Amino acid sequence: MSLETGTYIITSNYSNGIVGRNAANDGEQVFSLPPFSDPQQWEIIKLRDGYSIRIGGTETAELNGMVHALTHEQPLAESWDIKPHEQHGPNVYTIEKLDGSLGWVMAAGEVFAPISVQPIVATKSLPPHYLPPYLFQIMKVE
Repeated sequence: MSLETGTYIITSNYSNGIVGRNAANDGEQVFSLPPFSDPQQWEIIKLRDGYSIRIGGTETAELNGMVHALTHEQPLAESWDIKPHEQHGPNVYTIEKLDGSLGWVMAAGEVFAPISVQPIVATKSLPPHYLPPYLFQIMKVE
């Protein structure tokens, strides 16, 4: 199911951690935070092509292979493709670059692991199946 513009909470299917910015870090890089953390709210804006994904009012982009919130003068924000994968459960998605070449990946299963931008790997079955590091649960805030 396609997402509509709104406010969402993103969690990792790999760690069950809340995806957000770590204030103890530079506040720019996006991490999987502990599951008991206060959920950080993401603004997802449906565009003509893809989505703008924002946290704390700042847009996101890949910088040095990692997902960052653009809090300073930096390159242009990216538009992302958020693809549903109902075969993995309700509200489960991959978040990919528009060309499908790379996507958000939780590279390690522990908390405070950064969200990287890497190739998305799937099985050749129909529908394709993805490993948990490539999957995120995106829940609308009511």
